[in-house]
Formats: sequence, C-alpha cells, structure tokens
Amino acid sequence: MVGFGAFGAKKPYWESAPLYDDAFIDLFLNDLGATIVRTNIFWDFEPTNDNASASVTDLSKFNYKTGSDIAKQIPYYKALKAAGLKKLIATSWTPPVWMKLHDEADRIPNQCYNCNNCPTTDPARKVCGGRLDPKYYDEYAEYLAAYVKVIKQETGIELYGLSLQNEPYFANPFEANVVRPAEYADILKAVGERFRRDGLTTRLFGPEHMAEWSWGVQEQYVNESLEDESVKPYLDIYAVHGYVDGVAADFGSAEGWTALHNNISVAHDKPLWMTETSGYEVTFTGAMNLAKSMYLALRFGNISSWVYWSISGAADGYSLMVNGQPSIVYYASKQYFKFIRPGAIRIKADSEDAEVLPLAFKNPTNGDMTVILINTGSSEKTFTLDIPVKPAQFALYRTTSTENCIEAGTISTNTISLPPMSISTLVGSGDSGPSIDDIGNRFVKAGDPEIIEIPLTGISNGDGGTLTITAESSDQTIITNSQVVYSSPGTTGTLKLTVNNSTPGKATVTLNLKNQNTIDAGEFGFNSTSTSFSVEVLNVVTGLKKNESESPLKISPNPTRSGAFRIELESAPVQRQVSVFNLQGQEITTLPIERGEHQIIIQTQNWEPGLYYLHVSGHRPQHGKVVTIK
Repeated sequence: MVGFGAFGAKKPYWESAPLYDDAFIDLFLNDLGATIVRTNIFWDFEPTNDNASASVTDLSKFNYKTGSDIAKQIPYYKALKAAGLKKLIATSWTPPVWMKLHDEADRIPNQCYNCNNCPTTDPARKVCGGRLDPKYYDEYAEYLAAYVKVIKQETGIELYGLSLQNEPYFANPFEANVVRPAEYADILKAVGERFRRDGLTTRLFGPEHMAEWSWGVQEQYVNESLEDESVKPYLDIYAVHGYVDGVAADFGSAEGWTALHNNISVAHDKPLWMTETSGYEVTFTGAMNLAKSMYLALRFGNISSWVYWSISGAADGYSLMVNGQPSIVYYASKQYFKFIRPGAIRIKADSEDAEVLPLAFKNPTNGDMTVILINTGSSEKTFTLDIPVKPAQFALYRTTSTENCIEAGTISTNTISLPPMSISTLVGSGDSGPSIDDIGNRFVKAGDPEIIEIPLTGISNGDGGTLTITAESSDQTIITNSQVVYSSPGTTGTLKLTVNNSTPGKATVTLNLKNQNTIDAGEFGFNSTSTSFSVEVLNVVTGLKKNESESPLKISPNPTRSGAFRIELESAPVQRQVSVFNLQGQEITTLPIERGEHQIIIQTQNWEPGLYYLHVSGHRPQHGKVVTIK
C-alpha cells in the first residue's frame, strides 16, 4: 500500500485563510491516519504566457505570491509537512484559459457553476469545458513543471504525484477540460518528456476517468496511453475515480474491479489507484456502504491508494469530516486508514460465510499484521481465524451503529465475535523488518552517462542488527552492473548502476534489504524486505541520418494523434518553407515560414496514419525530420 487520504483542507480553498488549524491536522494525520493529501492546481497560476518559449520558464510571471490562490494553500502545505504528511499529490482541473479552445459544442457544459451560468461567450465561462489547444501542449507541460518547482521552492515538499487532467471525458459544469483518449496520450507524452528533461521525480498519475471497464471509454484511455510504447513510460500510476458519471457514487463490484486490475495492472504492470469518490451519506448505512466499497477496491482491484473527495465540509456525503469534526464515514474509513500503513502487502484471505468480508495485510516496515472483517449480516457471528503464523495477540478496533472505531480489547485465541453490521480491524505486531524510501522509475537515452547514481534515503534496519543491502537486475544486457554503497546503521546510501544505453529496453532493479534478526519458525515477524523500480532505455533513434537526428528542429507531439503538430526551429532572416512528404515521396503539404518566425502549426486531420518526412528549406543549413501520425 502507498496510502490513504483525501482532498483539501478544513475550509474550502476559495474561503479566506487560514484554511486549517493544528487540531484539524492532528485529527486527519494522527487520529484518522491519513498519509496522502490531494490538492488542485489553480488555473490562474499562469494568468498569461510567461514568455514566447515553452522551453524557458520565467517563474516571476507565475501567480503564487501574496494575494494569489496558491499563496493561501502554502502555509497549509508547510504545516502538513511539519506534522509528518507522507505524500502530497495534485490534479489539474483545467489549463489556463489562454491555452484553451471552445470550438466544439460537445466539450462545453450546459451549465457553469464558476460564473453562475453566464453566456458561453463570457470569458469567465472558459474555465468550464473546452479543450487544450494542441499548439500549447508544450506550454502546458511547462506550466505543470513550474507548479512542481514552485511547491518545492515555497514549501520544501517534493510533490509525489501529479495528474494532468481531472475526469477528462466529461464537460463538467465546474472547472473542467475535455481530453479525448488520443489527446490524453499526446499531452501525457509532452508533460512526461518535460518532467524528465527538467529532472523532476514527481510521478504522473491518471487519467482519473471513472472506475469502469464495461463502457469501453476506459479501454480507449488504456490503449492510447499504455499500448503505445512511446507514451507508456510516462504514466507511472493508473488512477480512476469511484463515480458513475463524475458525481454519483459508484459502489463498485467484484467483476468491475477485477476487470480493471487484469486489464491495467496485470496487462501493463502499472499500479492502480482510486483518487476520488464520495456520495456516501453521513449515516451508519452510508458508512457500511463505504466500508464495502473499499473492500471491493482493495480485494478485487488490488489498488494501492484510496483517496476520498473532501477531508472536511458539510454533512452532504462529500466529506469525511463535518466542519472539521469526525463523522460516521470518518470512523468507517479509520478502520482502514489508521491500521493499513504504507508498505503493507495484501495477503490472501477468504471466508466461508458470504456475509463476512475479509481482508488481510502484512507489513514488513512496521512488523504488523492487519485483518479487517466486515459483518454485513443482521446477526452476530462467531468467526474462526485460521492463520498458520500470526502474532501472539491482536488489538481489536470496531465500528458499529453505536461504536465509532473504539478500542474493543485484545484477541489471543482463534475466535472473534462479530456484531451485526460491523467493521472489525485486528492489528497484531511482530519484529519489524528493514525499510527504505520508494525509488522512482528511471529513463535514459543514447548519449546519457553509462553510470547513474541514485541516492538511497529513509533506510532503517527495523528491529534487527546490522543491515545489508544488495541489488539485482532482471536484465543484465541493460543493467550490466549494480553496486550499493551503504554502511549500517546509516539512513542513506547510493546505488550505482552501469547502463547499456545503446539498446532500447527495460529492466527491473530490485534492492534486497536484510538485517541480522532471526525469526524462529512459527514466530510472526520480518527481517528482510525488498523494493523495485524500473530503468528504461528509450528508443530515441527513428532511422534518421546523423545530421537529421542532431537537427535543432523540434516536433511536438511526435507521434501525434490529435490532428496537429507543432514544429519549432531557430529563426532566420529570410522566408523559408516547410514541406511534408509521405514515404512514397508524394508531397502532402507545403507552408511558408515567415522571416523571423520560429514555430508553425501543421494540421493533420485528414492524413493517413504512418510516417512522414518533414523538410525545411530556404536557408542554410536545411533541416529534416520524421513525424509519426497515429
């Protein structure tokens, strides 16, 4: 598990600061046990283009100083960090309005909450719906990279994850932007390339479409983003939302979550997250429905993160707290949040009684075993635990119609009584194993240094003695050598990898940590753990001649599916022209490039998929490149 969390603060972001108080943060992080906060990226972060080049960022032109929306959030983020927040993630609801087009009726909502349903021609309406202009894909990538840098600069937080578009399929009546599956892949590639170029380790998650497989829409996003090997490396985490239509709660099903798991995590080796849901009424029935939904997502979707919509708000089913105070849905969530900690691994758990829903986890990081038992029946049940190796005793925590995640004693036998309509969490402890901070995936390309050094942080030997760390590669033709530099009991080290960057491919690097603690047979505990990440050598060669591959001519996105691509090149004192030919040598189009101009958009709506050769002439040196239309 990566963790559990929710969106926002004690007060909505549009209200006056402060957005929090210390008691609220203590409840959220320490009592509830949340480890993730999701936030939004305000569209007015870049109110006008900072400059004419997407490659050069002028942070002085970005809107994050006193008086801005982001400035209100920054003290909250700092307080969260000081209180021990593990992960901050961010989602963009809409690009800045100057990057958007409102030229397609099916991308414009009938209502707009932002401007109280002003006419569609009103500039204030542009935050609702529309689409990102393809000519600004690189500018949008610059905008998101700038956000990551500002959060680091102003708060000291390394943003853990970023989603480039909230619920991209819907023209929602609030801040929204419609991104079709093919467009999503193109934007993802532009953003991913920018993050890699800037050395940002923030993970990209998305597309945050509904948690469905039966409509066929999810399949389109998967096909465009994960079937294309030029795009797939940039999506670190596949994220979905637990709604039917972006608003109404989807309680989920075993079949639905199994389909998502098989078609995403199994087929494409991507972790699955649920990053927004709500709509569970603030009643005990609503709390039980929420507990069952979490069970389905964890057991059948094998998700590694669960994030509720809002931390705090009104008693309308959209928040875990009501005006900063715990509600019954808070306590149902606490049965999971508090006791399934980051690093926990789900283990098989079955029940012969169909009315009892079981989940079980073991966690080498803290030495815990956690068992959740949901009695959905109307009568009390005596449940027998059949666990071959388990802790000597379990602490019991329980939520019922009259109990709010109470401490209900300890269990030292193999039987437990489950009240009707109840959620019971058992937590037992053994020796904790060693641990280390997550390591993000790495991407290299031809010409990069053969030896890369990766800092290792957050190292602990757990309850053991001397710690040893070794590394191994799944493919030694890609990672030809690996060396760990570490001295126990230190908390940091270095991993040195020798990479064969001449051949495209992907290898999984596994770090194995083992301490000297001895776990006797039949004793529950841990003395070892492992963590893995991938190193991928990207295929940046497309069959061009040497002078072509070194050309200053830039094409983005490439490949493209969105009906257009942009070329950027050095300006020249004379007029030039760009010509595009297919592989049969037929000229497809020729366009002028005016004197001093350094970029041009080429429309490709009616072009057949395939490879095209692009040639710029009229000034020395001349340039050529290949573009792929999909």
